[in-house]
Amino acid sequence: MGKRAVLSTKDVAQALRRGSTSKEHAAEAAGCFRATLRRAVQRLTSPETTFRIVSFGEDRIAMASIPRLLQRLAAETPSLAEALAAAQRQAGQDPLKLVLSFDEATAGNVLAPDPQKKSCMIYAAVKELGTQSAALWVPVCVIGADTLKKQLQGSLGPVLRQFLHFAAEDKLEEGFLIQCSSSFFLRLKLAAVIDDGEAIRQALNCKGASGLKPCHVCKNVLMKNHPLAAAVAMHGYACDICSAEVEKWDLIADEELFEFCDLQHARKGQIPASLFAEEETLSGMVYNPDGLLQDDFARRQIPPSKWLFDFLHIYYTAGGCAAVEIAAILHEAERVLQQPADSLASLLEELPWQVPSHVLGLSGPRSRARLLHAARLPEKSYKGKATHVMQLLPLIPALLELLDDCDELAKPLASFEALQKIHLEINNLKRQEAISDTTRLQQLQREHHGLVLAAYGDGILKPKHHWRHHAATQLEAWGAYIDTSACEAKHQVYKNVANKNLDVWVCGPRWSKAVLDRMFCSCFQQLQLHFDRRAQICRGKEQKVQWGQQTLRTFKEVQWQGLHWKPGDFQLEPFPGMVARCCVSSADKPFLLLQEYIMEHKTRFSAVFRNTGRVRLLQAIGRSKLASWWLIEDNGLLRALR
Repeated sequence: MGKRAVLSTKDVAQALRRGSTSKEHAAEAAGCFRATLRRAVQRLTSPETTFRIVSFGEDRIAMASIPRLLQRLAAETPSLAEALAAAQRQAGQDPLKLVLSFDEATAGNVLAPDPQKKSCMIYAAVKELGTQSAALWVPVCVIGADTLKKQLQGSLGPVLRQFLHFAAEDKLEEGFLIQCSSSFFLRLKLAAVIDDGEAIRQALNCKGASGLKPCHVCKNVLMKNHPLAAAVAMHGYACDICSAEVEKWDLIADEELFEFCDLQHARKGQIPASLFAEEETLSGMVYNPDGLLQDDFARRQIPPSKWLFDFLHIYYTAGGCAAVEIAAILHEAERVLQQPADSLASLLEELPWQVPSHVLGLSGPRSRARLLHAARLPEKSYKGKATHVMQLLPLIPALLELLDDCDELAKPLASFEALQKIHLEINNLKRQEAISDTTRLQQLQREHHGLVLAAYGDGILKPKHHWRHHAATQLEAWGAYIDTSACEAKHQVYKNVANKNLDVWVCGPRWSKAVLDRMFCSCFQQLQLHFDRRAQICRGKEQKVQWGQQTLRTFKEVQWQGLHWKPGDFQLEPFPGMVARCCVSSADKPFLLLQEYIMEHKTRFSAVFRNTGRVRLLQAIGRSKLASWWLIEDNGLLRALR
C-alpha cells in the first residue's frame, strides 16, 4: 500500500497524541511520509501568529496567542467549543476568568533528572470550565532553564510583561470570535495566577528568605528569629514568620506596593549602591527595571493580590509542609524506636496492602516498598511525587502506632494527626463545587502549627507554613478549589517530549517553539478524551445480574463527578463496605452494591472491620468516601485507613 499524500489535522493530532512518539514513528503509524506529517503539523498550529516568537537577548521564546490557540482547539474539538459557548452564555456580558500557572519541570525522573532539559512552562485555563483536569490547561509558553538564567536573570517577570501586552493586543476582554459550527463571541479576563510561593517570589522579584520580610503579602512579618520582632520599640507590631497569629499580620495593599516600586525606580542611581542594597534587604523587594512591578500596565493587570499560593506545593511537593514532616517523623522514629524507614518499607512489601483502583502504580509489593526507599528520604524533606506524599499521610502514622508500644512518639504523632486532618479538609474542599468558607481549614492549620512547634521546635518551619494561611483566605475569595496538580500532570507531556525527542535543539533558539508545538499537538486528543470520559458514567462491558426481584446492569467501573469506583474498593462512608458491583440505573445514574462491614475496634489512625455477609445498596454515590489503604488480615478482618 502506498503512502498517504495528505493527512488531516485530526489524523496528525492522533498520531502525535503522545509526547514520547517520534515524528518517524508518528508518520509510520499514520501511513505517510515525514514531509506530509510536517505539513499537517504546520496546518494544525497555523496561522503563524498562533505562536509569536519573542527575542530575549540571543534566545527566542515561543508565546501563544490565547484567542488563536482557543480557535484552533475549538475548531478541532467540538465539545470544547460547546463548553466555552455554554459558559459564556451563563456569564452574559461578563468575561470568563482566565487563570495562569507556571512551574519548572525537568526531564528524566525524580531520582535521576536531566538538568540540561529543565524548562519553565506557562499554562492557561478557564475557571468556568474547571481547573482540576490536565486536559483543561493548555501550554502557552516554554522557556528553557538556560534562557531563564542567562537572559532573564531567573525572573519570569519580563516574559509575563510581554504576555500581558500581547493579551491587550488580542483584546481578550473586549471579546473575539470563535469560529466553529455554532460560532460565538468569547470574552476573557486574566483573573488569577496560581503558583508555588518560590515561583511567585522570583516572578515579582522578592528577596524571600534572604530579606528581612520573607512574605510579599505582609508588611510586618519578619524573617525567622530576627531580634527586631521582639524589639520594645516595635510595640508588638512586628511578627516572626514562625508565628501563626494571623490576626496580627498587616497586609500590604497593591497600591502601597506600587508606590514603593516607583520610589525604588526614582532612587536607583540617586543614592549609594550599598544603601540601595540595604533598602532592598529591609523591604524584601529587589529592583529589576524589566520586572513585572516596574511596568504600570502589566502590574495592574495581575497585581500581587491576584497571585494565589498553591496548596499542592505548600503541602505535598518536596519542601512542602507534609513532605517535610514525613521526613521528620521517620527520622524521629529511627532515633527513638530504632525503626528505620526500611523496616516500614518491608511491611508494605510483605503485607498485601491495597489502595483504591484509581490510585495507579501502587498495587505491586515492590512499588509500595519504593515509597519508603532510602533515596526518597534525605534529611529535610521527602523526595517523591505529590500523589505519593498524599498516600503516605494516612499510612505512616498507622504503621508507627503499631510499633510505638510505649508512646514515645506522642508529640510527633499528635502533630501528624493534625496534618492528616488538614489533608482531609483539603480533600473535602476539592469535592465542593463552590467554596464560601475556609474557617475550619484555617483553624486546623493554626492547631497544627502549635503541635509542630511542640514536637520539633521552629527548626522544621518553612515560609510555606506561613503562606498556607494566606492560601486559605485566597481560596475563600476565589470561591472554588484550585491548585496546580493538573499542571503537574501536564508536565509529563513535556517530559515525554524532552526525553524522547528534540535532543539536538536543547539550549538552542528552536527549543521553545519545537517543544510548544509538540505539547500543543497532544492537547487535541487530551481534550477530546476528557469530554468523552466526563460524559461516560460507566466503563467496560455491560452485564446483567439478578439481585432479588431486580435485574441490574453492572459494569467494570462507574464514575461520578470525577470520582471512580471498581469492585474491590473499600469505602468508609456513609457506611463501611466493599464494592461488589458497579451498577447503572435505568435513568443512567450510577449506584453501588456493597458487602457490608461493621467496625470491630478502632485505634487512633486505623479501624478494623468484619464482614457481616449482608449486601447493601448505595444510591447517593457522591457520598461514598473510599479508604486510602486497607489490609485483609489473617483472621479475615479488614484494617482500613482513612
